[in-house]
Amino acid sequence: MNMVESEVSRIQNILIESFKRGFKEVNLSFNDLRNVPYFIFERPFIVKKSNKSSYKSLPYEKVRKLNLSNNYIKDLGKELSLFKSLEELDISDNEISSLPRQITQLSKIKFIKLNNNPISYLPEKIASFNLLQSIDLSQTNIYAFPPNFKYLLNLKYLNISNCKITILPREIVELPNLETLELNGTPLVEPPIEIACKGIEAIKRYYEEIDASSEKDNLYEVKLLLVGEERVGKTTIVEALSNPNFEFDLYKDSTEGIDIKTWIIEKEKLKFKKEFKINIWDFGGQEIYHATHQFFLTKRSIYFLVTEARKDLRHDDLFYWLNLIEVLGDKSPVIIINNKCDKSHTFFATDAYREKFPNIICTKDISCLPEKEYTIKELKQSIYTIIVDDKLMPDVGIELPKVWVDIRNELNLIRESGISYISNKRYLQICKKYSMSYERADFLSDYLHDLGVFLHFKSDKTLINTIFLDFKWVTRAVYCILDNVKIISQNGFFEDKDLDHLWNKYGYNNKRKELLTLMKNEKFEICFELERGKFLAPQLLHPDRIKFSFPDQNIDLRFEFWYKFMPKGIISRFIVKRHKLVFEKKYWKHGVVLMYHDTYAIIEEKYFESPKKISVSISGENSKQLLSLIRKSISDINSSFNHIETREMVQCNCSSCIKSDFPSFFNLKELNNRIKNKKYLIECRKEPYEKISVANLMNSVIVDINYIDEPLIPEEFEKYDERLAIKEIEDVRQVAGKAKQNLIDKENEIKKIKKLKGEIEIRKRTFSELEKRKKYFDKLAVFNLKKILFFVSVINILFLSSWILLIYYKGWNIMEPYTYIAGVVLFMLDFLYFTLYHKSLSMQDMWYKKLENKKTAIYLTNNFNKPEYEHLKVELQELENEYDKLLK
Repeated sequence: MNMVESEVSRIQNILIESFKRGFKEVNLSFNDLRNVPYFIFERPFIVKKSNKSSYKSLPYEKVRKLNLSNNYIKDLGKELSLFKSLEELDISDNEISSLPRQITQLSKIKFIKLNNNPISYLPEKIASFNLLQSIDLSQTNIYAFPPNFKYLLNLKYLNISNCKITILPREIVELPNLETLELNGTPLVEPPIEIACKGIEAIKRYYEEIDASSEKDNLYEVKLLLVGEERVGKTTIVEALSNPNFEFDLYKDSTEGIDIKTWIIEKEKLKFKKEFKINIWDFGGQEIYHATHQFFLTKRSIYFLVTEARKDLRHDDLFYWLNLIEVLGDKSPVIIINNKCDKSHTFFATDAYREKFPNIICTKDISCLPEKEYTIKELKQSIYTIIVDDKLMPDVGIELPKVWVDIRNELNLIRESGISYISNKRYLQICKKYSMSYERADFLSDYLHDLGVFLHFKSDKTLINTIFLDFKWVTRAVYCILDNVKIISQNGFFEDKDLDHLWNKYGYNNKRKELLTLMKNEKFEICFELERGKFLAPQLLHPDRIKFSFPDQNIDLRFEFWYKFMPKGIISRFIVKRHKLVFEKKYWKHGVVLMYHDTYAIIEEKYFESPKKISVSISGENSKQLLSLIRKSISDINSSFNHIETREMVQCNCSSCIKSDFPSFFNLKELNNRIKNKKYLIECRKEPYEKISVANLMNSVIVDINYIDEPLIPEEFEKYDERLAIKEIEDVRQVAGKAKQNLIDKENEIKKIKKLKGEIEIRKRTFSELEKRKKYFDKLAVFNLKKILFFVSVINILFLSSWILLIYYKGWNIMEPYTYIAGVVLFMLDFLYFTLYHKSLSMQDMWYKKLENKKTAIYLTNNFNKPEYEHLKVELQELENEYDKLLK
């Protein structure tokens, strides 16, 4: 092993310290290891005890936790199997491409972290980890699960975020103890990612829908989105692609907002089962539209980034659009179109852009002039190539329940007929026509909303009953406000009367309430209500900064959000989200002043600095509390983008920086990692390079330990003494541990209640079926018994009638003795029948006995298990009592 002696000695000292603490946990993370130093474990070392020295080697079998994360290890080696008692293994952030087969001998393993390694497959015998509870496979190259993975019956946590997996087998989500499944950034095709991201229950519902649908159908449809600056010819390209009778129009108007066209491709051209449909979205290039466009830029689409050949190429604009496509369209394929190539133009280096954005497929020089028609044909061919490429467009031809496709097609026909919205009631009627229950229709509604087929905000009481089918209709309603000259001149302020005038003019007034609610909805966050009947759209505010100084002239806390790429409109959305905290209407296009419990904050978007950032300056006693609200809001906005790279930066609080207008900043995540790895001090980057307490830095911005993974040193931290720091951290860790245990107990109670509720629901369904059958059989028994009694009564009446006729014809004198004798005989027979057979003289007892006998006979004939029914009834009552007790 290529390790110098000093490194060997350092590693050995770490292991010896672990040995002194019982050797249950070995932490070799962040040690620049290229291989696992097993030979050091086997090296004897001196142990002093009672003035005697002896040589010991490190016992593999005692280790319970092994942390080898954040090194450069490529091979774990077969010696890993020597850790027979290992329960937790962390090998994350290494260079491991495969696991040794001996790893399956670690039969006691419960927690494994393999994330951030180039591993492409798991061992076939992974089922030998029968105690495994958690496995993290995120940021790996794993593309499929081994067949035996379904036997990990104790698995509770599975992370496959940013893997290569496209199919999530049903058996995985049906693992009996699986509680958490993380799959952000995984290119799932089955189940559709829109469903999978909603969690385990939604995935199970999807597979239930597959089972319930007797037929399947393939979806041959994709979105093509054209973006770019204004007046570059996007609308003309759309016409050239979608209209077979296209004629070039030099004076065609620019797109206002969004325009949507349909392009149908014959099935023969793509060799599909049926014709292919491309929905072309043409986005207006004016800057006022940029912030709103992002709500409709979706993943798994095809993008055209259109530029004009004769214009000087502005690389900032190109990078802006490519970054925007990346954070909203994820890995969607992009074609850069150099339009109007019939004019003299310069070429640019595609390869340079592709290095940064590998989803760029090609660059096309085109012109829509008749003599350049071949360039459009070549462009169409490029689109065909993308569509049939499974790697670029894995969702094309995805198999779905036929009823889903049929309902989607019917909704498209309604939209194409000129109907822009329908009621939820009508949607349910359409689903009912296809024999879908309310629950199934509701589930499909979520999928179609997430897929972008329509807009249906079920959580909003105003919007729950409206389904918007036509996005063009919706966006035009929004843009007729944002585009209005009067509202722009009023810096985004508008009133009810403005809405009445504009929406009445364009035919939107009958959905005025819903459209206004949509603009205020958390997905769009376009405007908010200042006071009754008065509104503000922050993106139209004046760009000049409003003058404001903190009352005490002091800044108690500085915090920044650094962006690798910052989409436009974040501050506008933030103002809408936190408008109730805005101080005296102090906002401008790029910033806002908030007040919270006599604490003030200035939040500014600094788009032209490097890096692009949002800066936060706070003054007041409740600085940390206000910052937590700001962080939460910014985090919510950032989460609406895909893989947006943001760093939360904490101001240095050394004696130099605290007085400076340009202090140093530290990455909050890095500080948190330092605490985890017991690195309690950090050096300021500015002279005189003071040593600062990491915990103190974090504690200056964090309200409570829920915001970070590890507990913090208390606020009163004056001495930079590591032993004191460790002691105080342990004290806080104990408090945090108790709090965490309480939370776990509560979570377990909630899980128990949910599990109990599920069991009750299952038993209720079973009991309900049994009860229905029992009631039917009981009614049948009563009917049969009454039928017998009816015939007996008829016979008695006939006998009595006959006897009366005999008396009438023979005379009473002759029949009198026979009448008395017959009466006595009948009485004796009845007496004997009741006493010997029924052991009771009660007619009622006889009835119930006969009825029970009749029920028993019917139960046996129809295979109805009455003891099981009675047992289930008692069990259900006990479960309900236990459930009520837990709730109390």
